[in-house]
Amino acid sequence: MKPRVLITGANGFIGKALVEYLAKSDVDVVACVRSRDSIICPESVVVEDGFEVTQIDQIRRVFSKHKNVTHVVHLAALMEFNPSDSTKEKMDLINVQGTKNLLTVINEVNSQLQRDKIKFIFSSSQEAIGPNKSLCDESTPCRPTNHYGKNKVEAENVIKQFELIPSIILRVTGVTGKGDRYAAFEFIQAISMGIMLVYPGSCSGTSSFVYVQDVIELITQLICDHDVWLSGNKCEVYIVGPKDVLNFKESIDVLCDFNEQEETILSLSSVVV
Repeated sequence: MKPRVLITGANGFIGKALVEYLAKSDVDVVACVRSRDSIICPESVVVEDGFEVTQIDQIRRVFSKHKNVTHVVHLAALMEFNPSDSTKEKMDLINVQGTKNLLTVINEVNSQLQRDKIKFIFSSSQEAIGPNKSLCDESTPCRPTNHYGKNKVEAENVIKQFELIPSIILRVTGVTGKGDRYAAFEFIQAISMGIMLVYPGSCSGTSSFVYVQDVIELITQLICDHDVWLSGNKCEVYIVGPKDVLNFKESIDVLCDFNEQEETILSLSSVVV
């Protein structure tokens, strides 16, 4: 059976790249967006606009319209690292309750299917784990330090409660590449322009970035490779990031060499107020 994939957050950074990539593969795509104006898709892609994960009746309507969905890739999220109280409430509604709404409908649909169950792929984040002094793996305890990370942990826990839905959770590190305006874009842009960077420390801290193309190729493999799901309904968790991690100093050296720029960073070993 040809995969038919429903993607939430299809107008986001990863979502746009995934829709475009899958459209070139032997995969049918249903792109769910809040506004059709925010996405330009190949003609083969079905666009469902006005889609809100906070509205469970809208989710039911989409699934009743597309009865042959085989996979759901849940990318829709609200990300703020210094949210106000009102924004925190909105984040809870979208990131946690929205995930629960989606799973509730998938569970309803799966209970009526005479074929393989709909499979669920969730884009979590390394923010769910939080900062660590050593390299993390999937067994590292989650100790998020911001509201977005806490939301991701809560959403992961919701997914694990739906034991009859085959699920894979991807804890993705910072994603960069064409179209990035957040993870590494400003950092790379500043270096390419020769702007002085001030870092409060020794630059020995690390931050992981993964190329967006690697992420969408992984998701595509999860969709197309039936063997990945042979564990049945077990929920699997994977960290998605680079094999080798550079500290900030090493990252800056690489970027400066690539852009033929002299190193433009001021490292502060201590902060004096």
